[in-house]
Amino acid sequence: MNKNITVNINHLGIKITVLCVHAPSNDKVDLEKDQFYEKLNETLINIGTTREIILLGDFNGHTGTKVNEVVGPYGVRRINENGERLIDLCESHNLRITNGYF
Repeated sequence: MNKNITVNINHLGIKITVLCVHAPSNDKVDLEKDQFYEKLNETLINIGTTREIILLGDFNGHTGTKVNEVVGPYGVRRINENGERLIDLCESHNLRITNGYF
């Protein structure tokens, strides 16, 4: 299993949690990817909504350029399964994939 890092910071009264993760590559079996995203989802639920969350790392995903609340208009045009999983996770936790908003 991949090692993930969580850091909690309180800066100027703002509570921030930084999660650094490395997702299984797109060619891994679905069970491994399912387990990764289930654990990440549980972690985000446990953090709750009282902290700002910065989720970073390598998700081995392409998220396309579909403009919505999660993905911005810039970035790689193609989308893969890992990108779809990441978009779904972000949608369910009100997170943004910021590399599409530069």
